[in-house]
Amino acid sequence: MNTVTITTAQNIDIEYELGGLGERIVARIIDYAIFLLVLFFTIFAVGGIGFSDATVGVATIIYGVLFVFYDLICELSMNGQSIGKKVMKIRVISADGARPRLGQYLLRWLMRIVDFTIGGGVIALVAAALSEKGQRLGDMTANTVLVRTTPRTDSTKIAFKPSDVNYKPVFTEASQLTDNDVELINEVITTYVKTKNSVIVYNMANKLKMHLNVQPPQDMNDMQFLQTLLRDYTHLISDADLDFKKPVKSYEPVYSQAAQLTDTDLALINEVISTYNKTENAVIVYNMAAKIKENLNLKSTDGMNDMEFLQALLCDHKQLTSQPVGS
Repeated sequence: MNTVTITTAQNIDIEYELGGLGERIVARIIDYAIFLLVLFFTIFAVGGIGFSDATVGVATIIYGVLFVFYDLICELSMNGQSIGKKVMKIRVISADGARPRLGQYLLRWLMRIVDFTIGGGVIALVAAALSEKGQRLGDMTANTVLVRTTPRTDSTKIAFKPSDVNYKPVFTEASQLTDNDVELINEVITTYVKTKNSVIVYNMANKLKMHLNVQPPQDMNDMQFLQTLLRDYTHLISDADLDFKKPVKSYEPVYSQAAQLTDTDLALINEVISTYNKTENAVIVYNMAAKIKENLNLKSTDGMNDMEFLQALLCDHKQLTSQPVGS
């Protein structure tokens, strides 16, 4: 799998998996298939009303506007994804790792005239195939790349586990960390495990020492320092930020399978919820919910969305594991 290294605003190099050419093509086919279905239903609807010049004209204009602006509207409202991209688990990000700005989305959309209209898609295909970062001309102009949304690290390889109730935080300053800080630390640790590049660990540790104004013990190396910060952060915010985790005597668990969740599962769910609250990236919630449903072999109840499903699991686990043995 091809990857791209992006330097964040904190001067930390993070490695992302690039969306493959095949994934981009299938995503585009899915999007076109959606419009074929829309066209079919439009013709059916117009036929029911009557094929007058006015009706056909209005329907053609509406359909044309939707077709032209589809990608721009979707990427702006769905965090860099169209429906096809969402299905294929790829999305557009800025080359600096951030969410693209409006101007970048506009440039990328405008260059579709060259990539797809003039070249019939051939220009986009050739550019993406030859580009080092898999960019079509629109991506090059807007300084964007297409990456996979599937997490690189699975739940069995998480860099830390939540602390137990008797855990004593080493750095109380860890409570000052933001969700973005925690996400970046996890990315750095994951990248180090894959590349053994100790420089990114050193840089991240130094920036956090300065930011939090802390000095770790002499026998604690930079990797241990980052992992300790994550454990401390998890412990410090576990009760403060997630009130729904507290058991209620009259509460009846929705999912008895929640008792099977491990500490690692709980840490990942908490992290996903915290990240969503900060970024409103629904993809990570969907992916986490799908993974849990598959692992526990269950489905969410009617009317319950993925976020509510994850919160219910946390509440159920807390309730089930807090009950006395034999109750």
